[in-house]
Amino acid sequence: MTSRRSVPLHEITLDALMASPSLPASQEPFLAAAVADERLYDNAWPKNPLKAMLNFARKRDMLSKATPGPVDGYLMATAVNGAGDAMVAVFDAATGELAGGVEGKNIIVRDGHQKRGIGTEMVIKAFEIGLWHPETMNESNYLSVAGRQLRRSAHRTAIIRALVAGLDVSAGVLEDYPDL
Repeated sequence: MTSRRSVPLHEITLDALMASPSLPASQEPFLAAAVADERLYDNAWPKNPLKAMLNFARKRDMLSKATPGPVDGYLMATAVNGAGDAMVAVFDAATGELAGGVEGKNIIVRDGHQKRGIGTEMVIKAFEIGLWHPETMNESNYLSVAGRQLRRSAHRTAIIRALVAGLDVSAGVLEDYPDL
């Protein structure tokens, strides 16, 4: 969807995936609150990532384009604007509510939808469509504790799927997963 070549997540080493610095501890509580309330912002973080995702999804009517995703009960859609910005959106199939999304370098899984696997699928899709790329994914990006856990989970899932599909996974990628 974007101009750069997509790189499947199973081709990226865990070290490269996790190279972003950690979000400052002082920002963790704000991020957690922002996931729950799109109106929230402060001087340290003037653009609420949830509000940006909601606006992006609404302007592009992504819900009407969403199809059943890999997680039961959820719909997934992707969109790109003329400037090359892209988004992965996941909607609750029953309510139509935006359950989570990846927009730019932000990923959010909203309260009530966490720990269901949609974050893992959004990360994998972000790499599939070229929204996230190994050359740029860590530039000016900070990972929250949850973001780190999510990237690690998505990486392992992508590697397992690649192995099951008979795809090549390099020794450098597999070295972090001796059980595989």
